[in-house]
Amino acid sequence: MSTFDRNIIAILDPTIKVEPLMISDLGSKTAVDNTTPADAVGLLSDNSVIIGARYPYVVINRTICYHDQILYFDANFETNIPKLNITVKDHSNMFGLDFPSDGDVISLYLRPPDIDNLRPIRIDFDILQISSHPKTSIYSFSGIMKVPGLFAEQSIAFKKDTTFNQLKEVCTSVGLGFASNETMTDDIMTRICPFDTLETFISDTVKSSYKDDKSFFDWYIDPYYYLCLVNVNKQFTIEDNLEIVNMSKDFPAGSIPDQTDNIDSRESAMLLTNSPDRLGYNMFINDYSLESLVGNTWINNGYKRYAQYYNILTDNSEYVSHYVDPLTTDDTKDIFVLSKGKAFDDFYKKQNKYKWLGKQNMEIDSSNVHPNYMFAKILNFQNLQEIQKLSLNIQLSSMNLYITKYMNIPVAIYEHSRDSNNIRKLKNRDIQLGENDDNNKNTSLSRDGETDTFDFGEDTRDYYLNSFLSGNYLVAGYKYTYSYPGPIQMSIRAIRRDWPIPTSNDHIL
Repeated sequence: MSTFDRNIIAILDPTIKVEPLMISDLGSKTAVDNTTPADAVGLLSDNSVIIGARYPYVVINRTICYHDQILYFDANFETNIPKLNITVKDHSNMFGLDFPSDGDVISLYLRPPDIDNLRPIRIDFDILQISSHPKTSIYSFSGIMKVPGLFAEQSIAFKKDTTFNQLKEVCTSVGLGFASNETMTDDIMTRICPFDTLETFISDTVKSSYKDDKSFFDWYIDPYYYLCLVNVNKQFTIEDNLEIVNMSKDFPAGSIPDQTDNIDSRESAMLLTNSPDRLGYNMFINDYSLESLVGNTWINNGYKRYAQYYNILTDNSEYVSHYVDPLTTDDTKDIFVLSKGKAFDDFYKKQNKYKWLGKQNMEIDSSNVHPNYMFAKILNFQNLQEIQKLSLNIQLSSMNLYITKYMNIPVAIYEHSRDSNNIRKLKNRDIQLGENDDNNKNTSLSRDGETDTFDFGEDTRDYYLNSFLSGNYLVAGYKYTYSYPGPIQMSIRAIRRDWPIPTSNDHIL
């Protein structure tokens, strides 16, 4: 699979300007060298290297929310448009004297630990709601990324073209950038925004976007103001090709004035794990849990859905019924559990749904929509719903700005000796399946023809690979969260549509 297939590439750069946000340089080596030792000690709580990295830098209507004022904060990148929530303790009654009014924004700055290779996050949020408790001086704010013109109702006709090109045109009109893992879609038609918001137009357009029967699409705006059109099916893979990045410490010593020469990161394969050799770094899984929506999904959407419509042809009109059977990842049929009901049970074959979509003229020359317009609506919807069935919720101990939405990322989960019951069950399972016990003592993932081996010492009895939870996941969304005294943490919702089983236990399932 090519690099372009797996990555979402910037095609058009954003032009939106954010509000000026100033931070005094109190933490760089130059600033520290020009400060007396007595003054330097006082910089520990107000260090420009720490600001945005150990705690979020938030300004609301000219009022700086210092880290000891922030009771709770989250920046949410799970939804199509980034959102923010923050609760602060207003010690100095600043909001009582200067309460935010219409047009004021929440300005956010997050600094990546690996500042030499990653861009900081700098977003302005329109304030959606404020709740206040004057007696306790506690204020709660919610906001959504400020994109001028995105929520204005407009009447616009987009000339006959593809979803890909028309979304680029929308981005240019509002100042967003545009990125995709595709170079084009196959869905040429005239589209109209009939006195509706551009946000609604984008959503409706992507719902009917089409490339081929092996593709389905979603969209979102990333933290850097790029509207991303993603062929989600391209992002699923069981290949273990690892990206090498800089793994950073949770508490960078180099952010302390008298230790600015410390090296706080080192090269590592991009692998999220609860292995102890990642403890203290931003790839360490602090906690995890499984979540299942399997029953809700098949009850509401079936295991496949029929797209039904009446095709109005010039010579001979006809009734059309095409079913959408959700896609699976290549090369997984014999070694993975597919979301097709219980093994050796045909119950799932009877759980179908139907959607009447109305009328469509499928003739290219005379139709006002592309030939696959009706079918694409079901193709995109059914597949996006299907991939939500099972997810692994991951909690990292600190921020990792290398992680982006719909990124494919390997995860290695280990059972510790303190969980002796779990380890015993895992070992017994593999013995019963006739599998080699040594295979689970470490995990090896290849990159560029080489091999990265993650060995956790000679005493392999202490850590045992959970092969069911380990493997490649897709990042469905993530949040940065902070509660005083911090630090900023990261929660990730990772999804798989095919779950692994040992190769030799087909007869047991």
